[in-house]
Amino acid sequence: MIGYSEALHLLVETAEDVGLLPFSSAPLREAAGRVAASPIASAEPLPAFDNSAMDGFAVVCAQTAAASKSSPARLPIVGSVAAGDVPPSPARAFGAFEIMTGAPIPAGFDAVARLEDVRREDGEVLVFSPVDRGAYVRRAGSDYQAGLPVVAPGERLDSRHLLALAALGVARVPVRWKPKVAVISTGRELIETGAPLLPGQIRNATGPYLAAALSELGAEPRVYGTVADDPVDFKRRMDAALSQENDLILTTGAVSMGRHDFVAAAVAELGGRPLFHKVAMRPGKPILAARFGHGPLLLGLPGNPVSTVVGLRFFVAPYLRRLLGQPPERFLRAALAQPVQKPAGLRCFLKARAAAGPAGTSVQVLPGQGSFQVRPLLEANAWAILPEEPEELAAGAEVDVAPILPEDSSWAPLAGART
Repeated sequence: MIGYSEALHLLVETAEDVGLLPFSSAPLREAAGRVAASPIASAEPLPAFDNSAMDGFAVVCAQTAAASKSSPARLPIVGSVAAGDVPPSPARAFGAFEIMTGAPIPAGFDAVARLEDVRREDGEVLVFSPVDRGAYVRRAGSDYQAGLPVVAPGERLDSRHLLALAALGVARVPVRWKPKVAVISTGRELIETGAPLLPGQIRNATGPYLAAALSELGAEPRVYGTVADDPVDFKRRMDAALSQENDLILTTGAVSMGRHDFVAAAVAELGGRPLFHKVAMRPGKPILAARFGHGPLLLGLPGNPVSTVVGLRFFVAPYLRRLLGQPPERFLRAALAQPVQKPAGLRCFLKARAAAGPAGTSVQVLPGQGSFQVRPLLEANAWAILPEEPEELAAGAEVDVAPILPEDSSWAPLAGART
């Protein structure tokens, strides 16, 4: 049995040996959730031209310098410009152009007087106070200048990135291929959701969970069904997964030491070279990792629901990040809200709630830490990661905390030092 850090290091080494996934150019509308393969910079300024931030009148600020309530500047209205119009180029900058929000500023004009601050009268506009240069003008390049970075390589694209890229005229983006991940469930006790539950049976919850979680990580899950403790059937499905260019194979169940725990032996018979089997952690200690030559990595996750979740969160997610060229995840440090006892020598991943406070981030370990207990997962927003030693941690002790799901944007407000 090896420690968690050593096991993770072996996975990282394997990912580096495999190398980054290839990339291709994808239409912008299909890029959400994908990982950028190379930097993307603005090819043009945004806004592309000076335009009005308000409905009002484009003016020359110098022509309003002496304006007051008792003696307003009276400027002839010389034209009108709306959003989408070609920028006017008057012979000279004099008077005022009626202007709508988003409309280009006429050449030579340098400010906008808001509609609510002026009065229209007999073909003129009355301005009652000096208008500052640049007032209510969106300058060209004030959001993005040409050449400014927009997306970094390894960054997962979401709707915000697509908004910026679309505004900048980027129609296609270089993205990594989605990792293809085979999922095989094992256990003669498993039935699919919707089937009647007979004595001794349980529903296959981890299969649907893995398919959903892998999609959230930007992978393409490929479900190869459920095996009823039958090594022959298992090897048949493994042969199919190995022949279909998967980047990773995930199995659930049958990796411990019981009479029906056949996965390790079957993987060895198929030519899988073990990297480790059993890690000093809880939950998920029986986890298995094996490599098939230059082919896919196999991770055999324990079948208990929370063990599967922890395996996905702290082994699968880091492995996929490396294949996609993303940097290693960095966790927060937080103070335990209560004393916690734990088994000696095991890295523990505990369902918890983290919160920001005046003194920094604190984390409360939740009741219900059994690997079969799903309900606390819905109450948790974090994993409290307790080191192998000591057996008891006092309230206020600092530990690593990770969001319950990778790349959870709701964590942005949490304060605290990063490790």
